[in-house]
Amino acid sequence: MPYLGNVPAEAYSQMSYQDLTGGSGTSFTLDYPVGNENEIEVFVNNVRQEPTVAYTTAGTALTMTGTIAATDDFYVVFQGKAQQTIGIPEKQTNGTYLFGNAVTIDEDGATVLTVDRATSDGTIIDLQKDGTTVGSIGTLSDKIYIGSSAGGDTFLRLNSNTVTPANSSGADRDATINLGYSGGRFQNLFLSGGVYLGGTGSANHLDDYEEGSWTPGIAFGGTVATLSEANGAYTKVGRMVTLNGHIAINTLNGGSGAAYFTGLPFSVDNTIGNTSVEASGHVSYFGSMTTTVGTPTFAAIQGTTNAEIYNGLHSTTLSQLTSGYVGNGTNMRFSITYFTT
Repeated sequence: MPYLGNVPAEAYSQMSYQDLTGGSGTSFTLDYPVGNENEIEVFVNNVRQEPTVAYTTAGTALTMTGTIAATDDFYVVFQGKAQQTIGIPEKQTNGTYLFGNAVTIDEDGATVLTVDRATSDGTIIDLQKDGTTVGSIGTLSDKIYIGSSAGGDTFLRLNSNTVTPANSSGADRDATINLGYSGGRFQNLFLSGGVYLGGTGSANHLDDYEEGSWTPGIAFGGTVATLSEANGAYTKVGRMVTLNGHIAINTLNGGSGAAYFTGLPFSVDNTIGNTSVEASGHVSYFGSMTTTVGTPTFAAIQGTTNAEIYNGLHSTTLSQLTSGYVGNGTNMRFSITYFTT
């Protein structure tokens, strides 16, 4: 519809209705304060009452001249001026409008609010406390950022599959913003990938932590012994594996020759050149050996899940423990740390 002059404002005031049926007497309380009797219309049995003659008002107090019965159809219609729930916005010098009271926008089944910043990057919504900006939502290119400049410059920018720290302009803010602090910690962090610690290179990438159990075995010359006890536990941090184990031999099953542990939970990586011996471990306790030995040691072997066991007798060169030193009932407790692939 065309207009001459300014376009009329819409929906700045609202008529409201209050049903007082069921009450009786001469004194009643209104839902909204009014300035005088002419700001409301009072009806008794659908007959409009005369202001100041049939009733008077004072704020939210309504006093009827005659007595109202509980059976009377008694109601009040407020004029838009009286309700004052939606004020006419005040136009500011910068062309914006100021609403003096709270604004509620309600919609069902459709977009509730669209805020559009045309062409340029920058703040879309300015969040204030007592007239001072405490936060904002803005755009940088096709990205959105949100945060607060109060006491710092802490923002988050939402990128394609990435959330990054940013400043109040949406630009990257590298290595400055913390996630939590000593008195305000998050509880659990669920990651399907890894975390870079102290740097951004592959050497700084920690992609795994786990704890578990494993079943150790022992073999002699390729023949696996039958064990009466075999249990172990491990912790894996990245590529580093630390494990503990305990075995007790029930029968050698005819095995003879060099001894080695079997069943390491992860394959041994090649971290030391020119040798297959990649890590060393120690036996903290052993018993029921058939002949005198020094404290056995053992070494994880590259590309396998085995560890060769060595006789700890003093010599110029260590030699592998053999079946001649053990028998039924021999038991050992041991630990080792090695790197996996």
